Amino acid sequence: MNSKVILIVDDEPTNITIVANILDKNYQLKIATNGVKALEILEKEHVDLILLDVIMPDINGYEVALKLLSNEKIKHIPFIFLTALKDPEHVREGFEHGAVDYIAKPFSKEELQSRVLTHLRLNHLQKSLSETVENLHEQIIVVENSKKEFESIFNYSKDGIAILDKDLQFLNFNKAYLEMLDYTNEELYKKTCLELTVVEDRERSREIFDLVVQSGHIENVEKVCLSKNGQRVNINVSISLLPDKKRFLLVAKDVTSLKSLEEHSRLASMGEMIGNIAHQWRQPLSIISTAASGTKMSKEYNVLDDATFNKNMDLIVKEADYLSHTIDDFRSFLIPNEVLENISIKTLIEETIILIEASIKNNFITLVLDLKGDAIINCCKGEIIHSFINIINNSIDSLVEHIVSDADRYLFITSKKIDTNIIEMKIYDSGGGIDDDVKNRIFEPYFTTKHQSIGTGIGLTTTYKLLHEKHNCNLKVYNKEFEYDNKQLKGACFSIECQTVKNK
Repeated sequence: MNSKVILIVDDEPTNITIVANILDKNYQLKIATNGVKALEILEKEHVDLILLDVIMPDINGYEVALKLLSNEKIKHIPFIFLTALKDPEHVREGFEHGAVDYIAKPFSKEELQSRVLTHLRLNHLQKSLSETVENLHEQIIVVENSKKEFESIFNYSKDGIAILDKDLQFLNFNKAYLEMLDYTNEELYKKTCLELTVVEDRERSREIFDLVVQSGHIENVEKVCLSKNGQRVNINVSISLLPDKKRFLLVAKDVTSLKSLEEHSRLASMGEMIGNIAHQWRQPLSIISTAASGTKMSKEYNVLDDATFNKNMDLIVKEADYLSHTIDDFRSFLIPNEVLENISIKTLIEETIILIEASIKNNFITLVLDLKGDAIINCCKGEIIHSFINIINNSIDSLVEHIVSDADRYLFITSKKIDTNIIEMKIYDSGGGIDDDVKNRIFEPYFTTKHQSIGTGIGLTTTYKLLHEKHNCNLKVYNKEFEYDNKQLKGACFSIECQTVKNK
């Protein structure tokens, strides 16, 4: 307590000397010989406790007390009346004027030291308590605001929100959740989450909730629920275990229409693939037709020798093998297969190019490959290739729309190892880039800058879901300025970082 400052207010030098000798070793002392001087010191300097005489000229101690209490800046400073007036009436009046204590003269050294120390400690505790109460009040305000914010989100969110107990019984839910499944409040309170899940998804749902108990949270899980009228509703859910460890918070988004658009997008991709098949088969079929008709004509005119026959048959077999190989390539894309397999990035890129090459050539686009790195990743082959094709199609559309000169239409595909665990693939073009106000929305469902006859705004959303959410790849898009073939170019760059499979 030796840093505490005490102000002694007394018009008698002898009294000041006595008090100062008692307290000097333990406190910093300030002296005022009248009330006016005391108030001036209090306005300008820090004081922790005041020892105040009552009988003083000009302004007595009671008047000083009243001025002290009426001043917001200094009214918190405790003061003790230290006076020769010791009858009960004066003591009562002293406390009525706001004093924390009343010491009558003469007093002992021990009494003064003890009371000063007590009130300094009490004042310190009072300040600490006030700060604690103030902090608690601020925390209460924060909690109340958070509660209001949560209630607002809960009640007005377009996503369905529900709170479940450990038995997956509904404890609460918002209007959006009710509307999503078409139940009434009373009906839903009698249901469990599993009862609303289609039979084939129930076991997986149990496993998901068990996983949430262990990990505390899970995101972007797709499942199928049944509405009141038996309609299948595709939902994407995120589930959190609440802090009490006894309840689950479930946020559900109806993605039924999104699923429909994804299927539409896939059908559109299939249409493009069929077009690519036609382009890639045209030349081999022409060669087969020419060889077959030439062989037949030579036979009819009796000029067919063994060498010509063998040459034409070998050519037909070669081109037929090529057609068979392309059938396998297109089948892996067109027929959904969610089996995970280990496959190299280079192979995925090469098979993607086979499928999309005709579209690149038909739009007079120069494809530049720079595959400096290769690594094995664990993935669903068809889904990864589908994602790559969506990105490449986006680049093709941008190049065709914005770049008039065929000589300036470039598409770049690169790959390189970032470290032993990460491989990065980039797909970028010279199409001029993406507007800043569009860039942040490019993966949003239904968002598209194209005419509705060209795009649904679902292709890149599907890509994000397949790469980022399902395969845990880091997908970013940004504008890239670069030089190629002595030309300054700019375009959209899609960066894909994937976890590699460790060599055993």
